[in-house]
Amino acid sequence: MPQCTILIGIPGVGKTTWLQQNIPSSHQVISPDQYLEENYDYEWTVARASKAWAVSYQRFAQCLKNTQDVIWDATFLQPIDR
Repeated sequence: MPQCTILIGIPGVGKTTWLQQNIPSSHQVISPDQYLEENYDYEWTVARASKAWAVSYQRFAQCLKNTQDVIWDATFLQPIDR
């Protein structure tokens, strides 16, 4: 059965570092920050952040469709966001 892990925490607490050191490469990592970094050298704007989240949700849907293990790497501070 596929596994979904959601990392939760304030920015800069070490979620991504922990992920890089502890999670097998077989898991698909979804990160809006990673999208911003890869596509915009992490130059944040509201429009770019919205695009990053939209792409992340599309990737998550694809992982669900493929029954693939997935890890969400984002702050998710509000329960409604989770």
